[in-house]
Amino acid sequence: MRYILLVLAALVALAAPSLAQSPQSPLSPFTPDPHTLLLYHFDEGAGKVAADASGNGADGTLQGAAWARGKFGGGVQLDGVGASVFRKATPALMGLKRFTVECWYRQDNPSGRQFLVGKDVTFHWDLSEGNASTLSLYNLGGQVLNSEGKPHMQAGAFLGAHSGIRWNHLAACYDGSQVSLFMNGRLAWRGVGPKDFTLGSDSRGLWIGCYVGMDYWFSGIIDEVRISDVVRYDPEGRLAVGGVAVEMPGPKPVVKEIRRPAATGRTTLEVTLQKLRGKDAAGWVYLKPPGKPAAIVGRYEMKGLAAGKTANVRCDVSDEAAGPGTYILALEPTDAGAVIAATGAHLMRGGKVAGSWAGRVESRLTFSPVMALAVTIPGAAAAQPGVIDLTPQGVDRLGGTLAATEGEAPGVQFLSGDGYAEWWLHLPGSQAYRVSLRYACAGRRPCDIVIDGRDLTEYTMCAMNPTGGSGERDAFWERQGWVRLEPGVHWLRLQDMPPNVFGIRLEPIAAMPARRTPFASYPVPAAGRIMGGGWQGAALFDRATAQPTARPDGAVAFRAQLPAGGAARVGRPVKWNLEPFGALRFTFTGEGSRHVASLRLVDAKGDEKLLWRGRDLKKGPVEVTAPLLFEGMDVFDGRHVAQVCLDLHEGNVGSAPTMAGLLAGLTLVRRDALARPTPAPPARAAAARPAA
Repeated sequence: MRYILLVLAALVALAAPSLAQSPQSPLSPFTPDPHTLLLYHFDEGAGKVAADASGNGADGTLQGAAWARGKFGGGVQLDGVGASVFRKATPALMGLKRFTVECWYRQDNPSGRQFLVGKDVTFHWDLSEGNASTLSLYNLGGQVLNSEGKPHMQAGAFLGAHSGIRWNHLAACYDGSQVSLFMNGRLAWRGVGPKDFTLGSDSRGLWIGCYVGMDYWFSGIIDEVRISDVVRYDPEGRLAVGGVAVEMPGPKPVVKEIRRPAATGRTTLEVTLQKLRGKDAAGWVYLKPPGKPAAIVGRYEMKGLAAGKTANVRCDVSDEAAGPGTYILALEPTDAGAVIAATGAHLMRGGKVAGSWAGRVESRLTFSPVMALAVTIPGAAAAQPGVIDLTPQGVDRLGGTLAATEGEAPGVQFLSGDGYAEWWLHLPGSQAYRVSLRYACAGRRPCDIVIDGRDLTEYTMCAMNPTGGSGERDAFWERQGWVRLEPGVHWLRLQDMPPNVFGIRLEPIAAMPARRTPFASYPVPAAGRIMGGGWQGAALFDRATAQPTARPDGAVAFRAQLPAGGAARVGRPVKWNLEPFGALRFTFTGEGSRHVASLRLVDAKGDEKLLWRGRDLKKGPVEVTAPLLFEGMDVFDGRHVAQVCLDLHEGNVGSAPTMAGLLAGLTLVRRDALARPTPAPPARAAAARPAA
């Protein structure tokens, strides 16, 4: 009898879906098991069919979507406008009492409500503003009440910001009475769900990236979509919010340690430090070879020294000091209890001095900068002023969770997270530079650029303009300010909560621009068309060119050659006071090149204002209304607009570099014409008149 009971129990266990199935770590592509109802890897890379790897034959069809690089292999790119993946019949998703739906996603523009996966009148699963998720459930197609009298129920909550992670894994579980949301392996929320719903009915099909082909379009890439008939994560419901169901990597503070040398015994760095005042001091020793990022080569410790006493530090730098050139030595304090100074440094090779430095560099507390100096091994060609490109791969010092992340294209990296990234420079002569930032962010994520302890822009932040997306396709170069650097060592830091940063560029210019503002305001243009002649073309980045042609009606036609990452400008001088506000209206006509155009104003100081940015997606005219507003912390001077510009950017699309089009009908609509004040009622007007 006991044996029979055991056999019956085993058969029941096989017949009924188990609640305690292994979650299969999302850190690798999912493999189908008996509880996998639908599984899309999106690895096809060609055609319009996304194969269902579950074995249930529910292949999907790409509708306006494109193949892309996914989390594992391929993925599906959704444009946030009208792209989706569709499957009409999914019989495996019928009669469910419990389930898990999950996917990897990389969201380009998190604005608004966007659907991830949904089977109409079975379940719908969405994201809102990138930080909240809702699971909607339907009992028998929403036509039958459950024991609580509910045909339909929504459950969900705030997930928390995940700006430092480009790819996210999100899972929603329903166990028959509660709903759980798991973000990157952690329980983000758990709450009451509907009781004993039976999910699944004939419907308008299954959709990925939208709500039943109508709206709530997803913007970004989705990969590894899986639906299961079991609760995959924490099936026993033991975790509290914040508990880990699957250990997954995420943004972590930078861990600093001495690099492991490959070669030793050839070159030694010797540094002389002097204690000035205080208690003890300790920290890291960095050495930055020419053209390479810095490496931590050792530590310094100054304990129990009297004021004025010195200590010597020796580090084997055979890996770093490989030949002639200028090396940057930097000391980063970890214990700043004492004020110290570096007074001498030598690079020793074969017992002889190969390069040396003598002087005095003292430690400081403001911005926690390193103590940096240059040691030169003679023999290298003299450096000439040129463009300085600072890349994520070349960062010399990191703090917080900011880290280099792989982009979509092989070899492309960007900085993502919160904290700071720092680059060290050695310049042979005095030079003025224009500083530009290539970044991407769907919303405003301004940051600071600090050079030698001073903000690049004193009264506002950098990266002020959203780019519409967070991926490299939407990473554009924008000028941030100007700086003059004198001969010697300098440090440049990007800090706070920056957007996704692909690079910083310092371009030599002949002189710093004049920062003078006229005393009297420029005249206010009359409402109406303000087109005119005098348009000129100029390169902004990477040898781009633009040729404008003025037309008799005041419109300007343009043709630009835009190499990869390049940008050019078509502009003309004006003298406008636009502080009556209102809007600028114009017509932009493109050729569907997928490059990017933006309308900007430049004031008399040289500060710029972005009014509109758009991608050239179709051939034909686009009517644009760009609001005018110069208030708050905006340093742009709307009373002294000196130039109107149309900037043309390659747009990171890798297509033909030619962009042509037309800017026409530039018209000022003043605010008082946009919304006239409503006349006051006669009684109120009479009461407002002063007494006779």
